[in-house]
Amino acid sequence: INAEYMGDDGDLQVDLIDAQDAIDALRHFIDFQTKNASLQTSKKNQLLSLEERRKEQRRREEREFWKKMAEVIPERNIRIWNALEKGLEKYIVLLQDRSKLIEETDSIRHQNDELRALLNQYMGARINEELLSPPQLMTTQPASSPNKVARA
Repeated sequence: INAEYMGDDGDLQVDLIDAQDAIDALRHFIDFQTKNASLQTSKKNQLLSLEERRKEQRRREEREFWKKMAEVIPERNIRIWNALEKGLEKYIVLLQDRSKLIEETDSIRHQNDELRALLNQYMGARINEELLSPPQLMTTQPASSPNKVARA
């Protein structure tokens, strides 16, 4: 019976064995193949576990990185910014109120100008000349005070 095996130099070698030794040779061959397969499986598992450990290490490093990134700004600065934000919100409300008051003032000034023009128009109307006491006399003479009336 011919027995083929790999030699130490990696070449395929063929030996003749006796028929009585064939069973022992087959057992040795099966044991060798089983050990070889288990070694390959073991190496594969080691490589997988090494890769898994690398992935886990990378995940830990990423978590640590993002934890550090979350703490880049000191708590004191955050408190200062929050106080500043509250102050600016109050200031914006104040400016909005002021804007409304300015608009209201402008509206009242415009209304005052319209009323003044209307009053001037009424004062210059010809109907005023026919009145017993025209409005021009009322505006040109100072109003008599109660003290002057009592003295007279």
